[in-house]
Amino acid sequence: MLRLIMKRLFYIYLVAAIACVSFHSCLFQEDDLFDDSAANRVTNANNRYAALLQSATNGWVMEYYIGDDYSSGGISILCKFTDKEVEMASTCSVPGADAGTVHSSLYKLIGEQGPMLTFDSYNPVMHYFATPTGGGSDPNGTLGGDYEFVIRSATDTQIVLEGKKVGNTMVMTRLADDVTWNDYIDNVTTMEENAFLNTYEVKEGGQVVGVLQRTDYTFTMTDALGDVIYDVMPFVYTETGLKFREPFVINGTSVQYLEWDEASRALVSADGTISFEGVYPEGWRSYEELLGNYVLSYGNESSKVVLEEKDYNHSFTMKGLPEFDVEVTYNRGEGRIEIMYQYLGTYQGYEVWLCPWDAASGYLTWSPEVGLVGVEERANPLTISFVENGAWLDYNADSFLFYAFSGTPGSGTAAASVLQVPNPVLTKQ
Repeated sequence: MLRLIMKRLFYIYLVAAIACVSFHSCLFQEDDLFDDSAANRVTNANNRYAALLQSATNGWVMEYYIGDDYSSGGISILCKFTDKEVEMASTCSVPGADAGTVHSSLYKLIGEQGPMLTFDSYNPVMHYFATPTGGGSDPNGTLGGDYEFVIRSATDTQIVLEGKKVGNTMVMTRLADDVTWNDYIDNVTTMEENAFLNTYEVKEGGQVVGVLQRTDYTFTMTDALGDVIYDVMPFVYTETGLKFREPFVINGTSVQYLEWDEASRALVSADGTISFEGVYPEGWRSYEELLGNYVLSYGNESSKVVLEEKDYNHSFTMKGLPEFDVEVTYNRGEGRIEIMYQYLGTYQGYEVWLCPWDAASGYLTWSPEVGLVGVEERANPLTISFVENGAWLDYNADSFLFYAFSGTPGSGTAAASVLQVPNPVLTKQ
């Protein structure tokens, strides 16, 4: 009996041993399918991507989308690569980089989550959107941009990227050799100037089927009853119109590209069936109407001020307040003025910034997104009060301060107010 058991065990061990040998043999053969290490494969892929990037002698157009889930929409960034450096220019002005100005920085192709393109030295054209703002409830928060991208796919004319941190998909398209960067940016800027309104009626065959409201570079679409059809529709302006990140559907018609029609001053689909026609909001004021002399009342004080042209159709300079002039933004889409957080100059060795202020609570903010929006209270004489733009979630900025800091604005550098302007009201003279 013992011999029989031992014999059975022998056969079991023998089968197991054969299985193990076969199993290890299979694993060894499978590894042999790859002649190179994973690191070398990534290196070889990056070498191919480097050659592709540099092969575009006139560069690439990147559709650069901003914000979680594309919530701020997209801008166009032109990129031209050498072996180590990249030149960038954008259709959007940001601090340190006006639209169309070229800025150089470094880039690398590395292997982390697969082949990755990283812009590893500061370039204001792109890094502005990915740099912590240093204010508000999240001092490490950014505007929702990326500067490191996983390469998802590539052809000779198009490269698809995915932002490492925010996760938005970006598409780079090879720019034609016969298009200058200046012409491209000028054309896109002109297109944006043409379609400046924020509200549009959506028409199909001449009938209104919805309404669009623009915020930054996104639309929200509602139907004729006011119900939301599309909550966020991110887009980029093109040389001749605009391109949505993804197609949208209206009554069975799919649309991704719209072209500007100068005759009707509307954005129109390729087949002409869908159009976006601009609507002027109530109280809309032209840039020219807002120029001139005012009395600025605040608290128990008042100052004679003037709004002078700074950048036509974009901004004014307000002169007349003590010590410093103030830049006043013109929101052409809404036909109104806005006062944003801004650097003013130096005073007795301190940096002075205009900071939005909740006068009731006493809190101020140095978040660049927060500002005051002008509201027309009376048409004659033109009287404008101010409310907060909704970007400061914790408080209500209905006032502003000239505030002194010993360095970059922050809790540790805050010194004292130079001027308090509670509840300002402008009255035209």
